[in-house]
Amino acid sequence: QQQDTAGAAPTSWEGGYQRTGPLQFGGIVATKEQIAQVEEIRGQIANIAPAERAKMTDWVDTLLDEDIFRYVVQFKRSAFQKIKETAVFRAEEGIDQILQTDADKFERYFEAGKEEIVYLAPDKLDRPILLYRSAYHWPGVQDPKEYTRYILYQTEKTRQRYGLGITRQSCVIVERIGSGHKNQDPALLKVLLPTVLSHYPMYIGDVYIAPISTVFFIVWKLIQLILDEATKKRFHLLKGDYTAQLLEVIEPDSIPDTLGGSLDVADFCAKQRALDKVDMTLGKLEDQMLETNGKEGALSYGDKVASPDQLVAVAELQVGIASFSDSDNADFPWLATLQNVDIFRFLTVHGTVERTMQALKETARWRKEENIDSVLDEDLSHVFAEGKKEVFILPRDKLGRPIVVYRSALHVPNKIDPKLFTRYVVQQVEGARGEYGLGTTSQASFIVDRVGSGAKNQDVNLLRELVPTLQKHYPQTIDKIYVAPVNTVFFIIWSVCKLLFDQDTQARVVLIKGDIGEELLKVTPPEVLPKNLGGARAVPEAGVL
Repeated sequence: QQQDTAGAAPTSWEGGYQRTGPLQFGGIVATKEQIAQVEEIRGQIANIAPAERAKMTDWVDTLLDEDIFRYVVQFKRSAFQKIKETAVFRAEEGIDQILQTDADKFERYFEAGKEEIVYLAPDKLDRPILLYRSAYHWPGVQDPKEYTRYILYQTEKTRQRYGLGITRQSCVIVERIGSGHKNQDPALLKVLLPTVLSHYPMYIGDVYIAPISTVFFIVWKLIQLILDEATKKRFHLLKGDYTAQLLEVIEPDSIPDTLGGSLDVADFCAKQRALDKVDMTLGKLEDQMLETNGKEGALSYGDKVASPDQLVAVAELQVGIASFSDSDNADFPWLATLQNVDIFRFLTVHGTVERTMQALKETARWRKEENIDSVLDEDLSHVFAEGKKEVFILPRDKLGRPIVVYRSALHVPNKIDPKLFTRYVVQQVEGARGEYGLGTTSQASFIVDRVGSGAKNQDVNLLRELVPTLQKHYPQTIDKIYVAPVNTVFFIIWSVCKLLFDQDTQARVVLIKGDIGEELLKVTPPEVLPKNLGGARAVPEAGVL
């Protein structure tokens, strides 16, 4: 909606912009002399000496008349020299590629909830608004050069999105509510202002500063030393009823409530973070849509590769999650953390967007009710007696799968509450996600170790609690289930227990007769496989010595 407010801005202004009417920028219409100087500079650019041109980027060849005109207005007869300096600066700092090289760093530059800089919808003059919340700035936290680079990243992004520097200037609001001497950063200003004024001339339209105080005037004296007279006139120090003055050029829903408007900046930033996340995930999906199934880069998990229809479905689900109301976000906080591959796992099981969304909501509700997001912080070491750990995780097998082992011979039915046992297993699965990428980049190999196990160890009540939990809330995370060894007693039990498994899970079960070590060592290194299963690994906590 913010972008729509600005009108139908093309994806790339440089690639599709065509001027209608006279050459102008920032309300200044070019005179005949200025038009002639623009043409003169264009000729000078074409004749830059090769040795000098080698130090510049191709940016200098892509300048629009509006770009050159900005330099002419700001620097007069020095415009061509300043353009060359900017071209060299862009080459040295890699500005032409900054949107690609610095995205990971600068899309999440500030701590969530403490954003110093927020970009808002355009004002009444159609200028995108940059809100600077000075009370959140602490000198020395960010390096002035890096902070300046962040500003340049956002400026380049706004040029691409809104045509900043081509058809529009920006409007800056400096909100000083709660700001004092501790928040002032002269070292940053000495780096930031000269860079912006030299290499992005006239990008900034008007700067509104409110409220002002005695402390600010001390800082203002320093700022004035860096600004030329024309730029000083664009700074507005708002006294008295600053809300009324801001309302002359800005809609109330773009003015922070701290300055008398109706914008809740914290809520706005939270929603913007969610939209940015979706923008990023949809970008990945778009790249994956260009890939043929099976090729590197396609969305896949386990042995399943997303079809074009499934990629569209994942995108639809991501958009649906981003469109949740505040109450939905409070009910389903886990959904906002999902990666594309997580959604794909659920989609492969449930088939349609509607059923997948319902399943995701049910898992999100279960995670909230059971406090699963904090399960790794719980001490569940008391669940099993010393030397009798029934469930444990081993390193990856030959196929790169982390191994989950269940030693059924140690299990005594009804000794451990099934819900507590299941919670312990969930804790192990959650830990494996962080350590081994379980559920995102890898599936698990699940070994049911039946060495020494018999009818006395079978626990249908436990299976009724554990199996549905894993199938429903961790779909597709298990690749193969190896049961070893099996005998006549087991087949009787299996004929009943398999009814708890869905068809997909049943197809993943491998029943091993005969030499279990020989079979398991085909997929498991000996140093990883426990000794009682034919390997060389001792697992003292589970009684394998």
